Amino acid sequence: MQINISKLINYFIVANIFGFPMVVVLNLFMGFSTSIGSIVFRALILVSAILLIANAIKIKKQVSLQSKLLIFFWIMYSVRLIYDLSFRQLYLNTTHYKSEYSIYLFAFGGILFPILAIIVNAKYINYSKLSNTFLKASFLQGVLVVFGLYKIFGLNITKIATQRHLYMSDELGENLTNGSPLNPILVSRCGALLIVLFIAKVFLLKSKNNFLIKYLSIPLGLILIVLGGSRGPLLSTIIILFFSYLFFLYVNRLNTNKILSQIMVVLLSGYLLFFTYQAFSESIGVLDRLNSFDSNNNLETGRSKHWNSAINQFIDNPFLGDQIFDKHLWIYPHNLILESFMALGIIGGFLFGYLIISNLLKYKSILRYNINALPVLILFAVFLMFGMSSGGLYNSTEFWVTLTLISIYNINNMKRLSKYE
Repeated sequence: MQINISKLINYFIVANIFGFPMVVVLNLFMGFSTSIGSIVFRALILVSAILLIANAIKIKKQVSLQSKLLIFFWIMYSVRLIYDLSFRQLYLNTTHYKSEYSIYLFAFGGILFPILAIIVNAKYINYSKLSNTFLKASFLQGVLVVFGLYKIFGLNITKIATQRHLYMSDELGENLTNGSPLNPILVSRCGALLIVLFIAKVFLLKSKNNFLIKYLSIPLGLILIVLGGSRGPLLSTIIILFFSYLFFLYVNRLNTNKILSQIMVVLLSGYLLFFTYQAFSESIGVLDRLNSFDSNNNLETGRSKHWNSAINQFIDNPFLGDQIFDKHLWIYPHNLILESFMALGIIGGFLFGYLIISNLLKYKSILRYNINALPVLILFAVFLMFGMSSGGLYNSTEFWVTLTLISIYNINNMKRLSKYE
């Protein structure tokens, strides 16, 4: 039986981007430890990546410059990881990890090997089918997360919306692990992804979808953002929707009257959002956190302390970098750009910045050849914004996978890479 590599690599990509929350919820329903479930999921991703790489060894490959630089960055970062974890044993300073192996599994099993598998199988990737699968996977992910919340809280919506941490030790069943990775940020992210993918597919690409996805995607996405109460995904969604709106105006080349009417709708929507913010900012978690973000009493709390630590560590060690953890809480500094300078110094930081900028500059050329790649480009933009306020270099799988999907799109040989479209 002949193996369809194109279908396998597409499923592999979808699993890397959307699979983890689904696995968490399934573990909750089956009563298994979410920590063990997470390890099993990462291990399966690693094994799948190795098999895909092995299958592509004999295939003639043309690797883009961005892909080569991406691999080089990860060689640098891998050296830093191994040195800091196995030789300096910095994980002993943090309460977030029991050993270095959990970080290795995230970094190598969850990111390095998957991006290598995508790079060597680039010619098999079908961006059109990927885009179609993304919205369906995101919708399924959102539905499962809602069921996961129901598993923990039942119908006590007020309790979910007003608490920052969704999982408390006394609210978990006997068979559930304390500290489930289904945290508020992840819940809000699921909602944000669903909304932006729906806008991209239905309004920008005018794709047809089934009844449930067509009419429930936006309400489901908004519910998840509110219940998660995380401001990063909310702000990212607003920014992406704004640029999607500009793209819509550009593509449709609307006349002046239509543009003015569209702007009036946007302004009216903004007024309604502002009214909601003023009226309910203290009772809805995500709005309350937005309100506290501008409070003078909170300028030196939370993310800013992580960022200040990362900046100071880079200033003290500008050439080779300092270490993979910031010295505030001995975890990643919740900003991928600052982390790259903190961990790898000037060379690593500028290389990371170049990877981001060079791939963003490819957007127009990619869309010229394949408009169906738009959801991939939007996902990368979303995960990039997520990475500016949450996540680290060694555990931001979705960011690295979407970055790789753009990196392998070789502008000089676009027709070859779109062979399977």
